[in-house]
Amino acid sequence: DLRYPVGGPRRPADAVAQFRLQPGFKAASIVAEPLVNKPIAVQWDERGRLWVAETPEYPNGRRTLNAEPWKEGGVLVPGLYDRPAQDKISVLVSSKGDGNLDQKQVFHEGLELITGFCIWKDGVIVVAQKGIFWLRDTNGDGKSDQEVLLYGGFTPGDTHFVANHFIVAPDGWIYASNGGGGTATHAKSGEPMARLSSGTFRFKPDGSAFEQYSSRNGNTWGLETTWDGQIFWTQPTSGTVFFHSLLPESVLARGKIPGATTWKGMITNQRSFPALEWPEQAYVQIDQVGRFTAASGCAVYEGGTWPAKWNYSYFTGEPTLNIVHHQFVRREGVSYEVSRETGREQTEFMRSRDLWFRPIETRVGPDGALYVIDFYNQAVIHNDTRGPVHGPANAAVRPDRDHYFSRIWRVQHKEAKALPAVTLDRKNLPGLLAAIQTSPNAHVKKLALRLAQENHAGAAQLTSLSPKMGSAALARYESARTATTPAQ
Repeated sequence: DLRYPVGGPRRPADAVAQFRLQPGFKAASIVAEPLVNKPIAVQWDERGRLWVAETPEYPNGRRTLNAEPWKEGGVLVPGLYDRPAQDKISVLVSSKGDGNLDQKQVFHEGLELITGFCIWKDGVIVVAQKGIFWLRDTNGDGKSDQEVLLYGGFTPGDTHFVANHFIVAPDGWIYASNGGGGTATHAKSGEPMARLSSGTFRFKPDGSAFEQYSSRNGNTWGLETTWDGQIFWTQPTSGTVFFHSLLPESVLARGKIPGATTWKGMITNQRSFPALEWPEQAYVQIDQVGRFTAASGCAVYEGGTWPAKWNYSYFTGEPTLNIVHHQFVRREGVSYEVSRETGREQTEFMRSRDLWFRPIETRVGPDGALYVIDFYNQAVIHNDTRGPVHGPANAAVRPDRDHYFSRIWRVQHKEAKALPAVTLDRKNLPGLLAAIQTSPNAHVKKLALRLAQENHAGAAQLTSLSPKMGSAALARYESARTATTPAQ
């Protein structure tokens, strides 16, 4: 029982007209198909360029179908499985400098089912089928020429219970969300390094350490590390959407206190308010009906350009309902509380009547805008517990899964302050320190700090910066440095 909109999918200019936005905001498409296909994650580098992970292979990759090809849209090329994978990491730029991305260079192609990545030194660290890899550009030509396996054990049977959202933190670890279980293994010996569960984990980028950070049953898709050292994450289907991690499990395990957790849950059993509720079974919610079925992405606003009341706001997409949800985040004791905006308790920050609008990721950019990745696809439900046949990656068999259409939306406040374009020189330590100390944008601060740590480790100026990062951040990162034994 499918609904095919008259005229098919909308062009970006027509799709944006379907949005109903929070008053005071505007949205625009910065890139769409055919330049990109199925973006799932983004990062910005020191030159302000947008790096994009594209996954047209989702959801089945090159796994052999168990249904007739005309029924199954879950593979990129039905009937052809012995072929190179086509997921890629690409770099997008605006040739006119107007923010509209119109040029693309492929950094790496050939991975299968990319779900997360981060920029690191001369390349990127990415998770895809079979492992976590460091894709290096050793000769500086803008393309990867070396693929280094950092950790094995990442070949999930269900391809939406996956690792995602890699973020480089100032403590030297890379933090990530995780949708399911598994065991991370050593790249060379194959020996187990950490048992994983839903929630968040972290690992060292040199392949030397791996540990579960916060555990909670439920597919987790979304992570944020703030400038003051807080760790927040999003869980789609458990009934509680938004979480704050107070400390690592490795620290909690030392106390051996039964029933204690490392996290506080927020946004529990709250209603959602889409623009339209679809009557066709293929599009309605399966679980958590009327609430959040598939919350996706975790952005906490520290962009430095919007009016002050928006600082520390939380944004997540809900692709099943065609909405982007928002709540204010405020300190409460050692953790936080959340609240909807007064007078807008029964609406959403961004919603659409366009059936194809599927916001799966939210990020705050170096310009202070909110970026929304739109999978733009009729088929957003992965596994369907109502009885249809499922494919080899536990994705419901549907003929309308799309591997081509894509949108990235830039949402900006109409009164936003203008920030200068990001240009950081990794060799210029004084310039990096100045950006850390003066930029109002947390992304720029964290990027400058990473470049300083990568290229000027041990410099006295960098060491003296620690107290200026804020007491909360310093305490949290100091705790992380001393907590190296994973909880089992």
